[in-house]
Amino acid sequence: MAETKYGKYILTEPLAKAWSLTPPPERPPGEATKRMPLMRINSNLIETIGIDFQFVGTTKPWDPAQTGHPSHTHSVDEYIFFVGGNAENILDFGAEIEITLGAGEDEEKHIINKACVVYVPAGLPHLPMTFKKVDKPVLWGHLLMAPDYEETRP
Repeated sequence: MAETKYGKYILTEPLAKAWSLTPPPERPPGEATKRMPLMRINSNLIETIGIDFQFVGTTKPWDPAQTGHPSHTHSVDEYIFFVGGNAENILDFGAEIEITLGAGEDEEKHIINKACVVYVPAGLPHLPMTFKKVDKPVLWGHLLMAPDYEETRP
């Protein structure tokens, strides 16, 4: 795109550093490749941005031996969204995803089987999450109300 006054605001390759690009040491080798970010926007891309946004696609169930990202909290609110990959109808959802909210005696496992947004208030332990069944592509990701992704693990 030609350089114009506002052309800099059209991000055609928003791929910032993401946890799924470089797995932490406790992640099994190869686990990062199943959830490569399609898009990610945070302060690594725009210094003054106030959010961390990640948009990912999944086309097959996750290996049950790999539980995904471990339980953690954030100091800010997070919104995790799930929609079907059919561009003509994002409510056409063909997946079953188990997500954990809470911890200890308050822990609850929920099954997501339709398009939704999961609101995670600041301080609420959440995850792991597992894609148990994927009959159709699923687009999902998060909106974290902070300039970059940070978490606290128990």
